Amino acid sequence: MDRQGYENTWRPFIDAGYERQCVLSSAHFDSETNELTRFGETIVAGLVQTMPQARKTIFVHRTSDEVQSQQRLESVRNSVDRMFGHVYATQVSFSNQIPATNSALLIERQRELLFEQTPPPTIPVPSGTEGINAGGGGGGGGGR
Repeated sequence: MDRQGYENTWRPFIDAGYERQCVLSSAHFDSETNELTRFGETIVAGLVQTMPQARKTIFVHRTSDEVQSQQRLESVRNSVDRMFGHVYATQVSFSNQIPATNSALLIERQRELLFEQTPPPTIPVPSGTEGINAGGGGGGGGGR
Protein backbone atom coordinates (compact mmCIF):
# COMPACT_ATOMS: atom_id res chain seq x y z
CA MET A 1 0.00 0.00 0.00
CA ASP A 2 2.84 2.38 0.82
CA ARG A 3 4.48 1.84 -2.56
CA GLN A 4 1.19 2.36 -4.38
CA GLY A 5 0.50 5.54 -2.38
CA TYR A 6 3.95 6.84 -3.25
CA GLU A 7 3.46 6.00 -6.95
CA ASN A 8 0.04 7.64 -7.06
CA THR A 9 1.38 10.80 -5.46
CA TRP A 10 4.60 11.29 -7.41
CA ARG A 11 3.97 9.61 -10.79
CA PRO A 12 2.31 12.70 -12.40
CA PHE A 13 5.29 14.86 -11.42
CA ILE A 14 7.81 12.33 -12.71
CA ASP A 15 5.90 11.92 -15.97
CA ALA A 16 5.70 15.69 -16.46
CA GLY A 17 9.44 16.02 -15.81
CA TYR A 18 10.33 13.41 -18.40
CA GLU A 19 7.96 15.01 -20.89
CA ARG A 20 9.39 18.48 -20.36
CA GLN A 21 12.91 17.12 -20.76
CA CYS A 22 12.00 15.56 -24.11
CA VAL A 23 9.92 18.32 -25.77
CA LEU A 24 11.17 19.62 -29.08
CA SER A 25 10.27 23.23 -29.80
CA SER A 26 10.50 25.61 -32.76
CA ALA A 27 14.24 25.95 -32.05
CA HIS A 28 14.73 22.35 -33.23
CA PHE A 29 12.97 22.75 -36.60
CA ASP A 30 13.62 24.69 -39.79
CA SER A 31 11.01 27.45 -39.97
CA GLU A 32 10.48 27.00 -43.73
CA THR A 33 10.37 23.21 -44.13
CA ASN A 34 9.43 22.10 -40.59
CA GLU A 35 12.20 19.49 -40.84
CA LEU A 36 14.53 18.86 -37.92
CA THR A 37 17.67 21.00 -38.00
CA ARG A 38 21.09 19.51 -37.30
CA PHE A 39 20.68 20.71 -33.71
CA GLY A 40 17.29 18.98 -33.51
CA GLU A 41 18.71 15.74 -34.88
CA THR A 42 21.50 15.85 -32.30
CA ILE A 43 18.95 16.27 -29.51
CA VAL A 44 16.80 13.44 -30.88
CA ALA A 45 19.80 11.11 -31.15
CA GLY A 46 20.80 11.87 -27.57
CA LEU A 47 17.29 11.25 -26.28
CA VAL A 48 16.91 7.95 -28.14
CA GLN A 49 20.25 6.66 -26.92
CA THR A 50 20.02 7.75 -23.27
CA MET A 51 16.39 7.55 -22.16
CA PRO A 52 15.27 4.43 -20.28
CA GLN A 53 13.33 2.06 -22.54
CA ALA A 54 10.14 2.54 -20.53
CA ARG A 55 10.43 6.32 -21.14
CA LYS A 56 11.54 6.37 -24.78
CA THR A 57 9.11 9.00 -26.03
CA ILE A 58 10.03 12.17 -27.88
CA PHE A 59 7.48 14.95 -27.67
CA VAL A 60 6.85 17.61 -30.29
CA HIS A 61 5.39 20.87 -29.00
CA ARG A 62 1.97 21.33 -30.60
CA THR A 63 1.70 24.70 -32.32
CA SER A 64 -1.48 26.56 -33.23
CA ASP A 65 -1.02 25.40 -36.85
CA GLU A 66 -2.07 21.75 -36.99
CA VAL A 67 -0.45 21.16 -40.40
CA GLN A 68 2.87 22.50 -39.12
CA SER A 69 2.62 20.35 -35.99
CA GLN A 70 1.92 17.22 -38.04
CA GLN A 71 4.86 17.94 -40.39
CA ARG A 72 7.18 18.31 -37.40
CA LEU A 73 5.93 15.07 -35.86
CA GLU A 74 6.55 13.20 -39.13
CA SER A 75 10.00 14.77 -39.42
CA VAL A 76 10.96 13.41 -36.00
CA ARG A 77 9.59 9.94 -36.81
CA ASN A 78 11.49 9.88 -40.11
CA SER A 79 14.72 11.00 -38.44
CA VAL A 80 14.47 8.34 -35.74
CA ASP A 81 13.80 5.64 -38.36
CA ARG A 82 16.67 6.88 -40.55
CA MET A 83 19.18 7.10 -37.69
CA PHE A 84 18.22 4.01 -35.69
CA GLY A 85 15.77 1.91 -37.68
CA HIS A 86 13.77 -0.20 -35.29
CA VAL A 87 16.67 -0.89 -32.95
CA TYR A 88 15.19 1.39 -30.29
CA ALA A 89 11.42 1.35 -29.93
CA THR A 90 10.79 5.09 -29.70
CA GLN A 91 7.41 6.76 -29.63
CA VAL A 92 6.84 10.26 -30.98
CA SER A 93 3.89 12.19 -29.56
CA PHE A 94 2.52 15.70 -29.26
CA SER A 95 2.92 17.74 -26.09
CA ASN A 96 1.10 20.82 -24.94
CA GLN A 97 3.85 21.64 -22.46
CA ILE A 98 5.64 24.86 -23.15
CA PRO A 99 9.33 24.07 -23.60
CA ALA A 100 11.92 25.98 -21.60
CA THR A 101 13.13 28.87 -23.76
CA ASN A 102 15.47 30.86 -21.53
CA SER A 103 18.44 32.13 -23.47
CA ALA A 104 21.96 31.55 -22.24
CA LEU A 105 22.45 35.34 -21.97
CA LEU A 106 19.48 35.65 -19.62
CA ILE A 107 20.69 32.81 -17.43
CA GLU A 108 24.22 34.27 -17.33
CA ARG A 109 22.83 37.68 -16.29
CA GLN A 110 20.78 36.07 -13.52
CA ARG A 111 23.91 34.28 -12.28
CA GLU A 112 25.89 37.56 -12.31
CA LEU A 113 23.16 39.33 -10.32
CA LEU A 114 23.18 36.54 -7.77
CA PHE A 115 26.96 36.81 -7.29
CA GLU A 116 26.79 40.62 -7.08
CA GLN A 117 24.31 40.33 -4.20
CA THR A 118 26.28 37.67 -2.35
CA PRO A 119 28.88 39.03 0.09
CA PRO A 120 32.43 37.72 -0.26
CA PRO A 121 33.28 34.81 2.01
CA THR A 122 35.15 35.57 5.22
CA ILE A 123 37.43 33.31 7.19
CA PRO A 124 37.37 33.96 10.94
CA VAL A 125 40.84 34.76 12.25
CA PRO A 126 41.57 34.83 16.00
CA SER A 127 42.12 38.36 17.26
CA GLY A 128 45.73 39.45 17.62
CA THR A 129 47.00 37.39 14.71
CA GLU A 130 47.89 38.49 11.21
CA GLY A 131 46.59 35.49 9.33
CA ILE A 132 45.52 31.90 9.54
CA ASN A 133 49.05 30.51 9.96
CA ALA A 134 50.27 33.27 12.26
CA GLY A 135 49.81 31.40 15.54
CA GLY A 136 53.15 29.66 15.36
CA GLY A 137 53.69 25.99 15.79
CA GLY A 138 50.25 24.92 14.60
CA GLY A 139 49.46 21.80 12.74
CA GLY A 140 51.15 18.50 12.19
CA GLY A 141 54.43 17.71 10.71
CA GLY A 142 56.68 18.27 13.70
CA GLY A 143 60.37 18.62 13.15
CA ARG A 144 63.25 16.41 14.02
